[in-house]
Amino acid sequence: QTLAETRRYLCLQRRDDGDLPGALKEIRLAMAGQQRAVKLIPDDFAAETRLATLPTEEADVLMRSGQTVVAAERLERALKALEGLSQRKPENFEIKNREAAVTWQLGNAYRRMGDYVRAEKACLRSVTLAKELQKADPANILFLRRLAQTQGGFGQLLMEAGRHAEAMPVLQAAMATDREIVAVDPANLVYQDALATGLANLTANLISLERPVDALPLAREVVTLREHALAEGANDLRAKNTLAMGLATLGSIQNSLGQTEDAVASDQRAIAIQQEISRSAPADRRMRDDLGYFHAKLGWVLLATKRLDGAIIEFRAAIAIMDEVLEKDAGNPQLARRGERAEWLLGLGSALRANGANGEAARVLRECVAAIDQVGKEGLPPQVQAENREKAEKLLVEITGR
Repeated sequence: QTLAETRRYLCLQRRDDGDLPGALKEIRLAMAGQQRAVKLIPDDFAAETRLATLPTEEADVLMRSGQTVVAAERLERALKALEGLSQRKPENFEIKNREAAVTWQLGNAYRRMGDYVRAEKACLRSVTLAKELQKADPANILFLRRLAQTQGGFGQLLMEAGRHAEAMPVLQAAMATDREIVAVDPANLVYQDALATGLANLTANLISLERPVDALPLAREVVTLREHALAEGANDLRAKNTLAMGLATLGSIQNSLGQTEDAVASDQRAIAIQQEISRSAPADRRMRDDLGYFHAKLGWVLLATKRLDGAIIEFRAAIAIMDEVLEKDAGNPQLARRGERAEWLLGLGSALRANGANGEAARVLRECVAAIDQVGKEGLPPQVQAENREKAEKLLVEITGR
């Protein structure tokens, strides 16, 4: 068991260093070792619990590697094992806490796969379990953290499905829980990190609801928290990535408020940080995915300020990165990713049209419409892409006259 736990820690270290193949190797050795331990001591409930939980670490690495379908299978298996353990000892809060965590993680996997029906069911279940834990032991900081995590996950799902008004109270509740946790230990970087994540989710939802004035102070607080974490020594890939994400979000708000030069600076800084991450962890597809997103973000700002050559360069860079990610992950539907790609095609087509390249613009915009129709047929909620489709069709009429 000690060796298995050591292997698990090595997995986490290699994962955070961007060595995903090495992380997978370590966690699989950990699971094999824990299986041997369970066979040697068959009535050790704690050992069985550790064995049931280890696949969740494997699933996290698999998701980072773009193997989300396989990750979901691992999580389903882990959840079934934990549910069995919970039935044996219903009074065991630790099992229920792990069950809530795995259910939340499974909901996130379903969301990434575009399976919104199962994702919502899993997210709601995770929130219910977390509320039961918090009610049973209100002062338990672990249960408070689980509640904030599950609320935030459900809020993210609602946002991605375009249900922003429904997401608002869920995200506000998550942020309130996070602030309650930080108040217990204000110097705790882990608690500050969770608060920054909750603030980032709420900020993104306010942007979608076209409330940039309300979003701006929250976005600035996110960047401050992320910079503080790095200053205190949190130099892993995730710490850098979350700062880049915070800067990109801040750039969106600055752009919407007319602070365009500040927006360009924020987006360029986000891209520079993410390029560094991508170079140091080329196998991490999520990091590549984010780099594409940041290029597209800058593309929209440059398009809005009529810097068309720059906008075209940024949108093309974003689409090229997305194509690279999707090609390496062909077995995974990734409807949300493909929906983003369609949006970036709209940006590229708009920039080309404004730059006078009507022929190429028409081709790109037709591809945009076809992509939106396809992801809609495959299950992406239609309201997510309806406005983009309308804009693309309007531009096509302007170009072709029909």
